[in-house]
Amino acid sequence: MTSSAMMSPRLHARVLESEALSAGEVAAWDDLCQGVPQFRSAFYSHSFALAASRAGYRVRVAVLYADGHLAGFFPFQYSGRLAEAFGLVER
Repeated sequence: MTSSAMMSPRLHARVLESEALSAGEVAAWDDLCQGVPQFRSAFYSHSFALAASRAGYRVRVAVLYADGHLAGFFPFQYSGRLAEAFGLVER
């Protein structure tokens, strides 16, 4: 193992429905969106993912962790049941 491999963060994700995020995760997502100018669009927010889910879209959120610490959020959707069955997602 090289020293650069030893320094790489251990990454993992949990995939949840947008309604299943904890209050702390939603607050962290909101903080991230407010703290990074490129993420200040409503389209990147938990509120948008939640609204899309409630409108009938198959929305999921990958909650990303690096070395056991919350690192980010990746919302995505399936275009339909067939896409979901094959794991074909779109942002």
